[in-house]
Amino acid sequence: MTGLTTKRFRLATSAGARSVIYHGLATLFRNPDRMWTETVSRGQLFAALRESIHALKLPECLVRLEILERSWRGLLHAKRSPSAEHVRLYGAHGGVKCPPFATEFGQRHSFSKVQDLADIQGCFAAFGVSLPSDAADRPDHVSFLLDFLSFLCVRQVHAISEHNSQGAALDAKVERDIFRKWIFTWIPTFCKAVAAQSELAFYHDLAELTAAFVESEAQRLDIQIDPGEIEDYPDLPDDFPCIACANS
Repeated sequence: MTGLTTKRFRLATSAGARSVIYHGLATLFRNPDRMWTETVSRGQLFAALRESIHALKLPECLVRLEILERSWRGLLHAKRSPSAEHVRLYGAHGGVKCPPFATEFGQRHSFSKVQDLADIQGCFAAFGVSLPSDAADRPDHVSFLLDFLSFLCVRQVHAISEHNSQGAALDAKVERDIFRKWIFTWIPTFCKAVAAQSELAFYHDLAELTAAFVESEAQRLDIQIDPGEIEDYPDLPDDFPCIACANS
């Protein structure tokens, strides 16, 4: 990035760090098959998350990451496998515990769900993004939405490095719009549900880290949402016990 001003370099560094964090969280929410386990076991994902969170100066997220790393190591001795817990929490098609789909939260009617899914798919397509050919999940899955934000951050880094301020600004606007509509309205509630209902400390701690990062992003973007816009999760009582805390 030779020739970048200090401000542009700072913007590129921030976008790059956010891209790593979004992608890392998206990866950790995916189905924990053998490839997933091998990827996480290498340690590079946690190292990249640590470096990026440090670059953004997010001490709360750093603490949450350290806790998550410890619970990841604890999976080696856990009675319940991450795959079994993943199915129990999310199910093959959303499950009944903590559906990882944006359109499952709130009181949407079937028509509005279809329209929302079409809107998300259309946004992906507008940027040349398509779901993997073997993807069994819908475009509103938490991992796809987080990865799309990662993609937008990467685009910002490229635009800034090419001195394309207009392109960088456009991608930053889309990032903010997607975050406001498809992240901040439901993922905090989703994370609360996961943290409360997980029987493995790993998924509880992943939810805590994700919630902390999403909150920090809302502050960075100066996004304030009316309480009526926050998607509700009616099956989660306010006083639901934190099972994972007792088993960590």
